[in-house]
Amino acid sequence: MTRQGATGGSKTRSRLSEPRSNVVSTLPMLALARDLAARAAECGREGHPVVLAIDGPGCSGKTTLADSLGVLTDSVVLATDDFHTPPGWPVEADSPLPYRRWRSLVASFQSLRRGAAAVIEPFDWQTRSLLPPKAIVPAPLIVVEGIASLHPDIAALAHLRVWVDCHAYTRL
Repeated sequence: MTRQGATGGSKTRSRLSEPRSNVVSTLPMLALARDLAARAAECGREGHPVVLAIDGPGCSGKTTLADSLGVLTDSVVLATDDFHTPPGWPVEADSPLPYRRWRSLVASFQSLRRGAAAVIEPFDWQTRSLLPPKAIVPAPLIVVEGIASLHPDIAALAHLRVWVDCHAYTRL
């Protein structure tokens, strides 16, 4: 299977994991995003954001799926790549990944769940340093995407959980 962008017609395998069931889907990305948007709408309660966690191996389509959801829904995307640890920074002892600023990621996620803005310092992959702080405004749908998004710190609070995968030869 190959994958293209959100409007492409090729397929990516995804495991949609909900608290009540597991479903394996082989859909084009945009169709999968539409399906997830509908599922998220079903989970919603007035005044409470829906949390969707998207995880999978590198370059498997997590960001493409999150971007597609951003076009289709009133959502905010919290990308784990924004919380990469700059070179020379100390490793957080309790972080599940030695290259992530895990406490900042979880604190930002918790702020958005409470309906408050989160202030993050995104990692700049070109300069390998942190960008100036920026506010992320809460939305009815919170999409947490990236490697380790299904870690229990996040997944335990997610209404929908997605594992995106594809053949290794189709990844960048």
